[in-house]
Amino acid sequence: MSEPGEKLDPAWVELERLKIKLRGVALRLFAERGCFGDFVVLPGTSTCAADLVGDTIGNLLIEGYWHPGTGGEDPFPIAYQMLYRDFLDLVKSSEHTKAVIMGPTDAEQLLSASHSSSEQDRAEAQLRLESYRRPLANDPEALELLELHLSGVEKRADKARAMKITEQAVTNIQKRLVYKVHRWEQSFWDNKAQ
Repeated sequence: MSEPGEKLDPAWVELERLKIKLRGVALRLFAERGCFGDFVVLPGTSTCAADLVGDTIGNLLIEGYWHPGTGGEDPFPIAYQMLYRDFLDLVKSSEHTKAVIMGPTDAEQLLSASHSSSEQDRAEAQLRLESYRRPLANDPEALELLELHLSGVEKRADKARAMKITEQAVTNIQKRLVYKVHRWEQSFWDNKAQ
């Protein structure tokens, strides 16, 4: 931060103002595609809103459309056009149009009624159950519910009868189960990033 009475470099001030304006535009464009936040990547493109803003400012400087700190024309109109066209190129790219968005988490798949009952799927589910024993060690009801589901009990009423609890309690346990598994998976990725 600058000291009192110290003047900021006009090029820096101009750059920051342009960056703030372009960030707002980029966030809006990405949000229209379901990507909320500066660093959320548009599926299939490996580009986020922050990257798009940085690339736009870089292109303005490299191509000579803008010379910060000289007091020239406002660069926003041309920067907006560049950013918008680059975004359209990303959206129309074959990588984005062919991108496959993955569905629910493993826990949700295990609890969904559409889960396949083939032998391979059951073996994979059993392996998942073993991996979930640790995060569910303090919640025997959730572990029991998951085991019931893997054994083929699909309906909530049947699970409630088998566990000798109400259907609402089964629903509450399912919500807890999904949350705990999600938190465990998240902590795994957080630890891996360190």
